Amino acid sequence: MNKMKYNYRETEFFEWDDFFSCSDKELLKGVQTTYFQTSTISEMKSKIDYFIDQKDRLLHSEKLNSKAIQSTYENEGYSLD
Repeated sequence: MNKMKYNYRETEFFEWDDFFSCSDKELLKGVQTTYFQTSTISEMKSKIDYFIDQKDRLLHSEKLNSKAIQSTYENEGYSLD
């Protein structure tokens, strides 16, 4: 079950803003995103579906990014400590 939450807040212009947010740790495990929000429930469902459907591709991209960072640091003589 994906954890999403309906939120509302008062803006700096004293208007009410409502949105949906998600910070499901299992859904977002392994990717850089830890939280996202949308304006509508249908956008939220689409975004959750995206993370589920594209999980393997997103994880692969994260690994490539980590390798690129590591390679850059090594080529520049920096420590990864």
